[in-house]
Order: sequence, then structure tokens, then C-alpha cells
Amino acid sequence: MKLVRFRFTTRVLLAITIVFAIALSMFVKRCRERKLAVEAIDRLQGSYSISTEGPAWLRKLLGDERMFYDLGRVSLSPRIPNFDSSRPIDDDALITAVVHLNTFPSFYKLDLMEANISDDGLLALKELKNLGHLYLDGTNVTDRGLKTLSEIRSLQRVVATDKSI
Repeated sequence: MKLVRFRFTTRVLLAITIVFAIALSMFVKRCRERKLAVEAIDRLQGSYSISTEGPAWLRKLLGDERMFYDLGRVSLSPRIPNFDSSRPIDDDALITAVVHLNTFPSFYKLDLMEANISDDGLLALKELKNLGHLYLDGTNVTDRGLKTLSEIRSLQRVVATDKSI
């Protein structure tokens, strides 16, 4: 039996290396964005449900699980245990969160109950691609703010039973 030897030109090897480097850089960028997004939600005192992606050996090698988190539900509600009321969730905090939430492909549920947000803060939610459920009880949102939510095509459920709406 004759051994088959592969011969590659320098150009082919260079092309393979470039393709691998581009794929790796895209993966690392996504991991970095997820880690920064989780850290931002943590700074806002949010809570979340996660699924962890990626092989266990790689997560162990890199040593930071947050790079592999995929958040499905995020709560920015002051009802969370140990919430520091001196740092309330307001419109600016919501805008900061929205910037990061699109990082997660499985994100679909946002709890803002009793947060200090208004109609202006809801405008930022139009940027969320996968928002399916939104909880707004106890907020400063009015009918005008709820009308802006109709522009979010993915939104299936809004819970806003507060009397002021």
C-alpha cells in the first residue's frame, strides 16, 4: 500500500491560515462582546437566566464562563433580592442594557417591573431584535409609550397591569 502525500503550495497554506484566523477572530469578538454584556447587566444589578454554549474543554481553558453565556431572560427590576436602591434602573440604565442585549441570540424576555423608566426609555427597546415578552408593572410608562412598542415586530406579550396606564 502506497502512502499518499499531500502537497500544498505556500499560497494554499497561507489562504487556509487566513480563513482560520478570520474565523477565530470572529469567535473571539463574539465571546468578548458577551462577557462585556454580562458585566454590564451585573453592574446594573440585573439578574438573568443563562444557557452556556461552547465545549467544556474550551470554557475551562479560557477560564471565564461569561464569554459563553447566552441570556434568555433579563430582569432589571428593583424587586431583585439585595438590590441597591441608591442605584435605580432608569431610562439611561435601560439604554445601556439595550446596547448589550442584542449580543445574545436567545434573549427574549425583559422584566422592568417597578423600574424607574418612562416612555422615553421604551424608545430604546425598538433596537431589540428578539424581544418577545416585556413586563412593565409599576413603571412610569403611559399609553404613549405603549404605542411605541407596536413597532417591535417580535414582541408577543406585554404585561402592564398598572392603574396609571
